Amino acid sequence: MPNGPVLRLQGITKTYPGVVANDGVDLEVAGGTVRGLLGENGAGKSTLMKVLFGMTRPDAGTIEVEGVERRFRSPADAIAAGIGMVQQHFSLVPDFTVAENLVLGSEPRVRRLFIDRRRAVSEVQALADRYGFRLDAGARVADLAVGARQRVEILKALHRGARILVLDEPTAALAPQEVVELFTVVRSLQAQGCTIILITHKLPEIVANCDEATVLRDGAVVGTRRLEDHERVPGPERDALEADLARLMVGRALPDPPARASTSGGPALSLVGVGDGERVGPLDIEVRAGEIVGVAGVEGNGQTELIELVLGVRRCRSGHIVIAGRDVTRLPVGQRLRQGVAHIAEDRHAAAVASDLSVADNCALGHQDRPPLARSGGRLSASGVQRFAADVVARYGVRTPSLQATVAQLSGGNQQKLVVGREVARRPAVMIAAQPTRGLDVGATAFVHQELVDLRDAGCAVLLVSLDLSEVLAVADRIVVMRGGRIVGEGRPDELDELTVGAWMTGTSEVPA
Repeated sequence: MPNGPVLRLQGITKTYPGVVANDGVDLEVAGGTVRGLLGENGAGKSTLMKVLFGMTRPDAGTIEVEGVERRFRSPADAIAAGIGMVQQHFSLVPDFTVAENLVLGSEPRVRRLFIDRRRAVSEVQALADRYGFRLDAGARVADLAVGARQRVEILKALHRGARILVLDEPTAALAPQEVVELFTVVRSLQAQGCTIILITHKLPEIVANCDEATVLRDGAVVGTRRLEDHERVPGPERDALEADLARLMVGRALPDPPARASTSGGPALSLVGVGDGERVGPLDIEVRAGEIVGVAGVEGNGQTELIELVLGVRRCRSGHIVIAGRDVTRLPVGQRLRQGVAHIAEDRHAAAVASDLSVADNCALGHQDRPPLARSGGRLSASGVQRFAADVVARYGVRTPSLQATVAQLSGGNQQKLVVGREVARRPAVMIAAQPTRGLDVGATAFVHQELVDLRDAGCAVLLVSLDLSEVLAVADRIVVMRGGRIVGEGRPDELDELTVGAWMTGTSEVPA
């Protein structure tokens, strides 16, 4: 049975220029429970958790932990109060062992001089065994699978004394089997008295694993739902719970899933025996006009290199790449883009946005040499840029104080909406969509999926590369699975299920029953 509240946030308010991120948020979480936290991009989830973890100071409101009011000036204060946070991007040192990562900064020593590595491994292994984590404390982090690294991050928070644990999008890069393992760990932690706040856009995960779910919209709490009997309710009732949470998040019912392609044209993108001579290949992939081909795989299995080969960023050492009937194997990036290729980059900060430029200027990137943004003589039309940017912002619901605000002022999800809108506006012959909905809420995800389907129905060939297997299964007309830089499986979504594809992704010899 749940205990009394171990965490109470009252009246948390935080404003930024032109934006109310949190508007008098009240949140109580009972001890030993799993609380889901949901909301659209910009709804205030991240700000609220940054306040809780001492990364941001609120303008108003109070925080109580285990009945004691706290004022956090830094994450160190939150950690000292028993709060841990596992963020989407891991903060591990790859060349260190599991034990070395956990004791970093507080290493056990011999005679105060030398690090006692044997003791560190012993203590960390005992902690892992206590919580039922399948981890080798002496293993190098770089050699671990993504799911194992996730467990190391959780264990690091526990090693620091966390009793309240915030998990931010913990399954974003996990295969289905690793997701099952993660929530087995969550239940084990709960059974030992830990309190967990789960932030995710995946409604089935919330309904299946949380006792309660709280929804934020426009910086305020709009509802909390009890879910503790979720495992005993029939399928239709679970579907109704998910639909109810989605409506709370976006303020409206979501559209039906997109339909599959009924017909397709000739090959628009063909890779024949393509490889880089190092990490990937040989690869044979064909995407036809009017078709979405999804590429599934655990992160780090050649998907990034595949995209770089298609775009010309990575040198092709073998095979041929054909786009719209033209062999582009030896052509530079610019000429490939002029063949009608658009690209939603998987790392928007490295390859898609200029953080210090305005929202308007970022919308214009890649469009500056074409009407209506470009005038005769190649000069940029300031009014054309403003009109184009305003259309992208309005169509994709990009929440921004103004078109003149820098992209750095936007949330990650709103930056992603801008990138997707800008690239879709190119109306390309071939769309390379890499993690197009990473960080997006269910409403924005549904919208992006429909945009990709609309491109397909207009005759575009879409190569969808996603770590989210449910996304690939929902949108793609055909799926290929990458592992170790090669294609290890292929099929249509109606012929496959998550566990089968997950087995291909992870190299499992048997598909779980």
